[in-house]
Amino acid sequence: MNKKKLKSCLSVILILLFEKMSDQTQFDLPLPSPPPLPLPPTLVLGKFDYIKDISYKNRLVNAFQAITQTETWGFMKKDCDSFMFSKDPLISVISDKMIALGYGLHSGSSFGCTMRDMQYIAKNGEEAFSATKVKNI
Repeated sequence: MNKKKLKSCLSVILILLFEKMSDQTQFDLPLPSPPPLPLPPTLVLGKFDYIKDISYKNRLVNAFQAITQTETWGFMKKDCDSFMFSKDPLISVISDKMIALGYGLHSGSSFGCTMRDMQYIAKNGEEAFSATKVKNI
């Protein structure tokens, strides 16, 4: 082999070696797979299983049942300045049903807050409501 061909071959080999050495991906360690995301619990409407506070959960279940049984979900979608001070007879129908179903422990404030939660569910659905509660836990 003459010197010119030898230099040419060595140049090609050096170029290939340099390219191989500059490719750092060969030295990268594979990253582990991320852990699987927990599966969301199956949403059973009106059960509120994603609520951890038992008292809060009982209020929601009771109100959901009362509104369902009195067929007032359409009413709950309407804007209301105050559930606590409302003179609308449907509020009394819902409240009376809640007591009949076994929950008569509301203060005016807790009744108002529970009705706002039910209003949110009426307007947006329980899945949207659960998403706001799960991300805040």
